[in-house]
Amino acid sequence: MKVLNKMLIGVASVAMLTACASKTDYDSFHKKAVEAAEKAKEVSYSAVTVSGSYVDNDGKKQDWDKITVSFDKGIFKPTNLTHVDEITIAGILNLATAQLVGNTDNTTFYAGSSFKVVYEKDDTKSTKLYNQYGLLTSSKSSDGDNLKVSYKK
Repeated sequence: MKVLNKMLIGVASVAMLTACASKTDYDSFHKKAVEAAEKAKEVSYSAVTVSGSYVDNDGKKQDWDKITVSFDKGIFKPTNLTHVDEITIAGILNLATAQLVGNTDNTTFYAGSSFKVVYEKDDTKSTKLYNQYGLLTSSKSSDGDNLKVSYKK
């Protein structure tokens, strides 16, 4: 009986993990991401906190330690317009949603109750995770990205 219980727990665990985000093609991923973005227009977060590092397109590394912005009905906003880091983070997060992910070679897409995008080519690998609204929760790459994003109502 113990063996049967362990097997059932194992099967249930795998099923739950698969339900979060299953491997899919780009068209299905994009369709679900657009639907999630529509739902995001009904949600607000008073504190969206970003920590870690990010490498921009010019190869410049930015380090952030608990920079906080807000998210109001589909748009990230700085909480203080005089803080350049908050303005930068809000801009990056507005452009880093699942619905804006393009279809590129060497990319694997996952969609379900959350989203995941994995890009692998040669020695380069990046993984981006998104919540149920298609909002970025983490970004990690061999190029130096290592961001964590947390959301608080």
